Amino acid sequence: MLLCPTHHKEIDTFVEKYSVEMLTDMKKRQERKVQELLDGMNYKESEIIILESPIKGNINSHVDYKQAVDALRCIRKKPTAGSPTLLKIKSNIVYSSREYWKDLILDLNEMLRGVRNHLEYNPNLMLAIFPLAPIPLIAKLGELLSDKRVIDIFQKIRIPDTWIWQEFKQTNSFRTERKIIKEGDISKVAIIMSLSAKISEERVKKVFNVGIIYHIYAERIGVDSVYSLEDLKIFWQEYQRICNQIKNNDSISSASVFPAIPVSAAFEIGRRHMPKVHPKLNIYDDDNGFFEALTIGE
Repeated sequence: MLLCPTHHKEIDTFVEKYSVEMLTDMKKRQERKVQELLDGMNYKESEIIILESPIKGNINSHVDYKQAVDALRCIRKKPTAGSPTLLKIKSNIVYSSREYWKDLILDLNEMLRGVRNHLEYNPNLMLAIFPLAPIPLIAKLGELLSDKRVIDIFQKIRIPDTWIWQEFKQTNSFRTERKIIKEGDISKVAIIMSLSAKISEERVKKVFNVGIIYHIYAERIGVDSVYSLEDLKIFWQEYQRICNQIKNNDSISSASVFPAIPVSAAFEIGRRHMPKVHPKLNIYDDDNGFFEALTIGE
């Protein structure tokens, strides 16, 4: 193993510290790192888009760019440039007010203008999305980018600290309960999503005179409820089935969504929304009680 004179002497001097096993492992790790860099020369390029917006309006969020690049390389792609497209959005208005969300949507549209111009001249360019933001805003980003091009969505894993998808196979399943609320307005539909946490239906009834509830449950509720891209696919299939039933069987053109979901699921709800096929979605958020934040499909 070729080293500089200084480190050759250190290793030869402290032979107990630098065992054959340790040196062999160091050599293998370095070879693996070089091989990854060489492989990456042939990877397809993807534009990294980072969305950052304070959670609940006051908890700052930050995406580590190096971690984003590592996650992208794990799906055999590489960034188009040495820096990402950063969408950093915030407002000083009260978080639960309509004005706050109007501010965010205006800023998001303005920031995406440059992205759209770039994409117009690069129709085959792929995108990689790394969002740390309130769930309704992530869904809106998905809607604005749409499904007209290849987009890879990533989400932060807490343990280990990474953006790399930890599994490829299905690790969870999802089921839906449909309920008629006799005292509610039968023309009003709520989609409750208990994936990251359990949402009480009574809390929804306090803010929305719901007549029909579709409640999606994860078999394993928690922050890792969507742990693989296959989990995301299974969730989407279940959610799409609900949208079809609301529009075609219930003959209702809009639904209110109460989500406790991972960011990947939020992005897909917006990205795959089809205005003529799916109901219009009024997305709620929770800040000491649910409130209507924004609309998908207007």
